[in-house]
Amino acid sequence: MIIASSRELVTQALERPEAKRCGIYLLLGEDQGGEVAYVGETEELATRIRTHLARKAWWSDVALITTKSEDLNKAHIKYLESRIHEMIKAAGRVRLDNVAPR
Repeated sequence: MIIASSRELVTQALERPEAKRCGIYLLLGEDQGGEVAYVGETEELATRIRTHLARKAWWSDVALITTKSEDLNKAHIKYLESRIHEMIKAAGRVRLDNVAPR
């Protein structure tokens, strides 16, 4: 399941029960250098996105990737984060704001 939101409406999206689960997220936006993306993973999407609201001013949109059930575990989300990061880097269309996941 993907929950997409603008920065302005993200607090409403974070109220959804699925946002309390683990998952992968993409922050999307622009800065002086052009289009930027940040790929991350977390044990609880809502908490992590609230941190990024306070610390990363450049992003305008977010996509939260999780499940309605609790089928994803830490190994799944680390793998998915790594693959998404690799695909964005290979496409070369946006600058990544984070280093490659371990």
